[in-house]
Amino acid sequence: MKTKDIVQYAFSGIIILATLCWFGLLLKLEIPESNKDLITTSAGVFLGSGWTQILNWWFGSSKGSSDKNDIISNVK
Repeated sequence: MKTKDIVQYAFSGIIILATLCWFGLLLKLEIPESNKDLITTSAGVFLGSGWTQILNWWFGSSKGSSDKNDIISNVK
């Protein structure tokens, strides 16, 4: 396994764990009414950016493109 792959797995895992922890805290803690908009906005940012980017990488065309480039570089 290449260092690049390890870093990608690590970052994906960190983002997923951070998001799960964030939502776990949201379920457990009492949020003051004055902060609810801030909390829901930041929760949307986690889901909208972190999870979406991870899913796009692992299941989208970026992963296939990266694999193709690795195969081409190994042929030379």
